[in-house]
Amino acid sequence: MKNNLVLHTWFPTTIGKAVCPFYSSIKKKTLQYIIKYKDKNGKYPDHVYEKHFKTKELKKLNLWINKQVSIYAKAHNFKKLSPYEGWFNVYGVNQHQNYHTHFGAIIATNFFIDAGPNDIGTIFRNPNLEPMNPWEFNTTEMNDAKNFNPLTYQTTNYEAQPGTLLIFRGHLHHGTNIKVTPHQRITLNYNYK
Repeated sequence: MKNNLVLHTWFPTTIGKAVCPFYSSIKKKTLQYIIKYKDKNGKYPDHVYEKHFKTKELKKLNLWINKQVSIYAKAHNFKKLSPYEGWFNVYGVNQHQNYHTHFGAIIATNFFIDAGPNDIGTIFRNPNLEPMNPWEFNTTEMNDAKNFNPLTYQTTNYEAQPGTLLIFRGHLHHGTNIKVTPHQRITLNYNYK
C-alpha cells in the first residue's frame, strides 16, 4: 500500500540573522561609546537603558539595524515599525540571562558588540515547547539538539559573533547559559513596535 501521508509545516518561528558588513570599521568607535557608562571603579552596569537608537555616535549602525528590521517586517507583511526602547547588556563571568520575552514589542533585536571566543550565545525556545516528552529523554538528552530534527527542535543557539544581528518576534522566549569565559560580552538590544 502506498503511503499518502503529507507533512505540512505551519506556524514557523522566524529568526533573522545578518552580519554587519562594515562593523570592523566602527567597532572601536562603538566600544568607546559604551565606555562612558562605566562607573568610578571601571565596571559596567549590567544593563544600560538609553535611547541608543537616537544617538549620533551609533547613527551608521542604527541605520543598518533599522534597514534589516524593515526587511524582516516586510517579509511578515507588518506595517513600518520604529524602535522605542534600547539598552546594552554587559556580561562578565558567572552572569547569564534568564529566559524572557520582550512584552509589548512586535520585533526585538540583539546585536553582538563584543564577545570572546566560545562565548555564550543567545538561546531561543520553541514557542510550541513539547510538554509531554514523548521521546522519554532525561534532562541532559532534552538539551542536546542532536536528539531532535526540524519538526521537534526545542531550542536553538546563535553564537555570539561580534557584528552579528539577530531579529525575532518580541514574544519569543530567549536567554543565555552561564558565562564562563573571561572576555566581556556586550549586546545592543532594541524593541520595535
